[in-house]
Amino acid sequence: MAMSLVAKPVVAFTQLSEGWLDNNAPNTMFTFVNRDKWLYSMVDNNKVVSILYEIPDPKSGSNIIETDRVRNLKVKDNTIYFELVVSNLDSSVRAELNFACQTALKEVYPEADIHIHMMVDKSHAQSL
Repeated sequence: MAMSLVAKPVVAFTQLSEGWLDNNAPNTMFTFVNRDKWLYSMVDNNKVVSILYEIPDPKSGSNIIETDRVRNLKVKDNTIYFELVVSNLDSSVRAELNFACQTALKEVYPEADIHIHMMVDKSHAQSL
């Protein structure tokens, strides 16, 4: 029976105690879901930062990483969590920024669970 992959096909795996390592992409771990399906079980933290780096800050025009809108980024297995500082933004702009983050991350990691917590930080609002 042929194996099917949720993401990209790979040629070789190395078995580790936590799962299977893709030899073609050393930072990518797979978990065996059933005998016909593999699932990416690790999202790359550096890739998440580079994705968020491309999203412009609605107030300054710079990106949301440089303007310190992204805080407490945590990546574990297939879950991405971070706080998004929205102190000085209208509710419609907050929603657009949340949607931009979700969409950009889902393009690269369609199977990821993404949790974005909107955070108000008065000191951040004064600095922008």
